[in-house]
Amino acid sequence: MATPATTAAPTQTSSATSTATCTTAVPDRYGHVPAGACDSYYSFYPSFEGNLAFAVLFGVSTLVHVAQAVAYRKRFCWVIIMGGLWETAAFVIRTVGAHNQQQMQYAIWGLLLFLLAPLWINAFAYMTVARMVHFALPDQKIWGIRAAKLTLIFIWLDVVCFLVQAGGGALLSGNNDASLLAIGMKVYMAGIGVQMGFVVIFSAMTLCFYARARRVAAAAAA
Repeated sequence: MATPATTAAPTQTSSATSTATCTTAVPDRYGHVPAGACDSYYSFYPSFEGNLAFAVLFGVSTLVHVAQAVAYRKRFCWVIIMGGLWETAAFVIRTVGAHNQQQMQYAIWGLLLFLLAPLWINAFAYMTVARMVHFALPDQKIWGIRAAKLTLIFIWLDVVCFLVQAGGGALLSGNNDASLLAIGMKVYMAGIGVQMGFVVIFSAMTLCFYARARRVAAAAAA
C-alpha cells in the first residue's frame, strides 16, 4: 500500500536572524507531515492496522489475566492487569492517532503509556519472585534480604525508573525542539539503563533462588 503523500512548502525563517526554523507542510488525509515539519508529532508514519492488532492482542491478554486473577483469587495480580491495561490503552490511542496525526494529545499519551507500561510488568515479576522466596525457602530470604523487603526495594527502584523515564518521555512527546528532543532521549535512555541494571541484579537473585529451591526440594525428597 502506498504511503499517502504530503506537500512541503518553503521553509519558514526567523525575522530576527533569517535562519531556517522548521518546514511547513500540507498534511495528508490522516494529518501526516514529514518529520521535522512545524506541525509534526511523529518521527514515523503510524500504522493503523499494526496498532489495532496490538491493541486487540494486549486487550485479550489483559482479560485472560483478569479471569485468572479472579479464578485463583490472587489479588496481587492487579499489578500485571494494570500493565496490560496501559499497554492496551497505549495501542488504542496510537490506533486513533494514526488517522488523526494532527492531534497532539494522541501522540503524547500514546507514547507515554507505551514507554511506561513495562514498569508495571517488571513490578509484577519482582512481586512474584518475592512470594516464591517466601513460600519456598525455609529462611524466607535471598542474599540476606527477606521476601517482603525484596518486594519493597525493587518496587521503589522501579518507581525511580518510572519518574526518570516519564520525564524523558514528556520531553520526547510532541516536541519539535531538537535540543529538547536530544535531552529527552538522554534522560529516557538513562532511565532505561538504570532499569536494566536493576533487572540484571534481580535476575542474578532469581537464579540464586532457583538453585537454593532445588537444593531444598532435593533435601526434602531424600
